[in-house]
Amino acid sequence: EAEASQQLDEWEADLTQAIDRLEAEAEQVASDVADIVAATAGVIFVILLAGVFAAAAGGFVGGSPNQPMPVRERKVVTQRKSDVVTSPV
Repeated sequence: EAEASQQLDEWEADLTQAIDRLEAEAEQVASDVADIVAATAGVIFVILLAGVFAAAAGGFVGGSPNQPMPVRERKVVTQRKSDVVTSPV
């Protein structure tokens, strides 16, 4: 009975050590993932900022008051059913 009790105590100690190791590894992995997400968010922010500047530059160049915008007229043709002559086939 003493041997069985001692064996159970050893298993319990081994299990506790394994759980402690797993918790430490899980915390390290979570920390690494958080760092990767933060770095990715920073890169995405810089890309979006570059896009804002590119859009602003495009709007400035494309909307320059020195170049008049061409005005296009469009004729709309309407026909009434009574104006259309159909011939029997």
